Amino acid sequence: MLFVLAAAVVVLVGVRLSAPVLNPILFAVVFCLLFSPVYGWLLRRLPTGLALMVMFVGLVIIIVGLFALLSASIGRFTGRPSFYTQQLLISS
Repeated sequence: MLFVLAAAVVVLVGVRLSAPVLNPILFAVVFCLLFSPVYGWLLRRLPTGLALMVMFVGLVIIIVGLFALLSASIGRFTGRPSFYTQQLLISS
């Protein structure tokens, strides 16, 4: 039992220390798994280069849209601190 626990600790420490390398790789794997059905669908209808370009442009549009939405939300949140403090005081 002690050997299994020691091995688990060694593995967890190894994963923790390799996080700067593993995080981008695992992020890319998740992206591939999420978008491979869409890419496969595009490949059946378009040539390979065009399907890849459509996929890339679509991802850029999604990322830019999420960034714009997030920045607008943060801007609205930081622009009205008095409103939120009043809401917190009323609710408590």
